[in-house]
Amino acid sequence: MASLSRPWNCGMLLAGSRLWPGGMPMHRLAASCCVTLLLVAVATANGQDRLGKAVVGQPLPRVAAFGLDNGAYSSVQLLRQNATRGLLVQFWATWCKPCVTELDQLVAGRERLERAGVRVLLVNLLEDPARVAAFVRDHRLDGFPLILDSTGAIVEDFALEDQRSHQLALPVSIVSGADGVVRAILRDGGSDLVGKVLSALGVPPR
Repeated sequence: MASLSRPWNCGMLLAGSRLWPGGMPMHRLAASCCVTLLLVAVATANGQDRLGKAVVGQPLPRVAAFGLDNGAYSSVQLLRQNATRGLLVQFWATWCKPCVTELDQLVAGRERLERAGVRVLLVNLLEDPARVAAFVRDHRLDGFPLILDSTGAIVEDFALEDQRSHQLALPVSIVSGADGVVRAILRDGGSDLVGKVLSALGVPPR
């Protein structure tokens, strides 16, 4: 999670002076600080605002690899599709029970996501393709584009390995707007992953 040190310094600045050194009235500085705190709170509401090279409010780094069908898929490709409102990049592995729960939610909410114009890119991490293929069949994931990070390049780009345990830190999702800017980073979306994704993209509740 990114540090909150800068926003909290607002209180220290306000306590010492009626004017910002540059001449900004205190009430304007207070308002500016409140906006800053609000933006940080929104960005970190789900636990963090950075995941490796992905940063909330910044362009999503390109996510690309080959799928089970040997076809190439990428985040850029999906965002260019017509009527796209946003993109969910879902990192997962078959051994991760919370990942399985979230994938099942995506299957159940597929029509809801499609109606909202949300594309989904599933990114499997470091698993045998045959195992992944069997899992995809069993969990009815065939309708989603899927890529395999067989080299660990994506794991490295998005800092998905816990530095202490050296285990993959899953589940985790990145939500991007149609403009390619990261809207949210979700760790363990809980029982309403689809709802959180739509909320991050400004889709009204149904």
